[in-house]
Amino acid sequence: MVIICNGKEQKVPEGCTLHQLLLQLQLDPDTVVVECDKQVVKRNDYEGTVLAEGQNLELIRFVGGG
Repeated sequence: MVIICNGKEQKVPEGCTLHQLLLQLQLDPDTVVVECDKQVVKRNDYEGTVLAEGQNLELIRFVGGG
């Protein structure tokens, strides 16, 4: 199935969770804030959030510096 991730089409398998997507994209779930269809998803809900065809995700990654 296809979702929109940061404005680009992304293929994901049926039943894919938000947590699985982040791992597939090689992102640490602890450093990413996810907005799904304009609603912020709580980090504790990443593993239980199953993605659906056509969903629009925005991934915001925090990078430390200093």
